[in-house]
Amino acid sequence: MNDKEIMTNILNSVKGECDLLMHGAIESSTPNVHGAFKQSLDDALCMQNKIYEMPEVRQNVLAKEGYKKRKGEVI
Repeated sequence: MNDKEIMTNILNSVKGECDLLMHGAIESSTPNVHGAFKQSLDDALCMQNKIYEMPEVRQNVLAKEGYKKRKGEVI
């Protein structure tokens, strides 16, 4: 398994976690439960953003979208 596949699996796992937490927040029956799901969702979204912002991930995503890095450009 190469790095790209590993990062794809990690991002897909976090995406699934966010989906479950979002539905938990939407369907929660009390304010306390809603707050717990909302906080967990916020934390998971923050983690997802940190993963996405990693240079290796950004380069793979941009390459997939056909973006060509210019000489001297920092991604």
